[in-house]
Amino acid sequence: MILYHGTNVDFETIDLSKSKPNKDFGQGFYLSADYNQAMDFEKIMTEHEYMKLDMTKNLAVLLMEENASLTMEQALSIVLNSDTYLRLQREETRLFYQSPRYVYAFLQTELKTGKME
Repeated sequence: MILYHGTNVDFETIDLSKSKPNKDFGQGFYLSADYNQAMDFEKIMTEHEYMKLDMTKNLAVLLMEENASLTMEQALSIVLNSDTYLRLQREETRLFYQSPRYVYAFLQTELKTGKME
């Protein structure tokens, strides 16, 4: 059986320490018997998209730390409906390269004043 691994990185050995821990089925090395499916997986998320997703999660966690009554669903809803999130998604802002607390300061300002500064 031939198996395919969709990636944009060349490698000679499998190193699970380089795999992303928050995949659908956990950290691992994903393979498919279908070449097109494997290549589609490679295209699904770029490194920047992973960084944006991780930042979104971190912002929600910070909201929950600040307000213990919030559920993850509520915190994510706040983040996803914010201007901060919209700016995080724009490549040119490069907010996804910053620390979560730095970006969280923008979200806090937005939530307090109704606008992002």
